[in-house]
Amino acid sequence: MPMSCIACGDTASEISFKNCSVCRSVQYCSVECQKGHWPSHKGFCTKTSVLALFHAIQTNGTAEIKRLAKTKRVVNGKVDYTPTDWENAHEMKKWTLLHECIRKNNSQAMQIVLTPSDTGLDKNNNNNNQNADGAGLSLLANLEIQDGDGESPVFV
Repeated sequence: MPMSCIACGDTASEISFKNCSVCRSVQYCSVECQKGHWPSHKGFCTKTSVLALFHAIQTNGTAEIKRLAKTKRVVNGKVDYTPTDWENAHEMKKWTLLHECIRKNNSQAMQIVLTPSDTGLDKNNNNNNQNADGAGLSLLANLEIQDGDGESPVFV
């Protein structure tokens, strides 16, 4: 099946298609198509990437955790999620990467996303913290003090 641009449907063989750099699930023929398609792609991209991050946490995929942790909307993403490795599992509402790190007892993954980093923050991160060299420094995960019902999460 030939590749095609998700935005315009172009399948020309001379086009060098580029995948979405975050979810890697869709291809674009140009920057213009990617920018034009962004409003409709953002929700899918975030959910797909959060679920990929959960999978990386479950399988100790350090490289994938580091890659996905560079995008703030993925790190802070909340999805309705039913763990496939729990017997009699039920859907978890607004599940986050911190929930999954704790559920899987993966302290290494939690350390990766909670450690300040100056490596490859996404362009839309407007954090103004800086390290001694003046480079951007950011703590990507925003810990909630209260959940959606106004109660403290179990792990706080």
